[in-house]
Amino acid sequence: MKNTIKSFCLFVRDDSESSQIAEQIRKINSEAKKPLLEVTNENDADLNIAIGGDGTFIDSVSRTGFGKYKEESEKRREKIYAGVHTGTLGYLQSISKEEIFTFIKYISNDAEICVRKVFIATIKIYTTKDVFTYNALNDIEVTSSKLNFKEYFGGYLLQEITGNGFIVCTPTGSTALNMNAGGAIYLGDNIFLNRILKSPMRNKEITETPLTNNVITDNDITIILNHKGYINNFIHIEIDGNLLKINPKSVTRIDISMDKSNYINKFENHQYNVTQATRKKILGLPNEVLPKLLQSSD
Repeated sequence: MKNTIKSFCLFVRDDSESSQIAEQIRKINSEAKKPLLEVTNENDADLNIAIGGDGTFIDSVSRTGFGKYKEESEKRREKIYAGVHTGTLGYLQSISKEEIFTFIKYISNDAEICVRKVFIATIKIYTTKDVFTYNALNDIEVTSSKLNFKEYFGGYLLQEITGNGFIVCTPTGSTALNMNAGGAIYLGDNIFLNRILKSPMRNKEITETPLTNNVITDNDITIILNHKGYINNFIHIEIDGNLLKINPKSVTRIDISMDKSNYINKFENHQYNVTQATRKKILGLPNEVLPKLLQSSD
């Protein structure tokens, strides 16, 4: 990708190590031949650098409109996001503390930069009064003490089910809530949604036996909530860690979708590989590649 980076904005987790890294970035940038302009208005930067853990990265994306410029004239350019890891797991943070000097020098020299498209889910929550739209980089979790709902994939009913709720994750979010709930980890770059149920339970009014397996789909997911006495308390809808607490009888439908037009550009090292990132970040092991097959002399 052609380097159009002229300015940057820092998103810094509130701890001493992350603050020190931020000052280090400012110092390295000031000493570069073509220093970038640091801006304080979050929506004006070409490059957003998150210093901390995955939560800091997600926060930087959310606060800057998920990669969109506010002005129509700026649509020809695309924001770029980068993560410097000072957290624990830091799956989204691909730049180590030791790589900061090389990273800043690299982007300030007009070199071609390597970015990866990270696709975003669109979530629409229909209530009795309005429709609310959200974006999610990782996942959406819907829970209550008891929920009864029908789930549609690509507009077709799969089943009606009762349980404590469900999680739907993006490819990026497969190593977050989904993994902790026993869902499959995705090692690839295709667009899909992964749905996993939370504590499905027996419902005497539903005759069919539900499929409790997690479902991977490239279709839209629609959840229609049934209010016939099954929902009580509040519905908790958590989108990338941001909690919405909603009166259950006001929510009628939830749509979750992904498409190729909704994404952010994430800076990556040229040698980035999703399998290697998973091995390093999740398992804490050094990377290995498949040995080449030995050629027979016969």
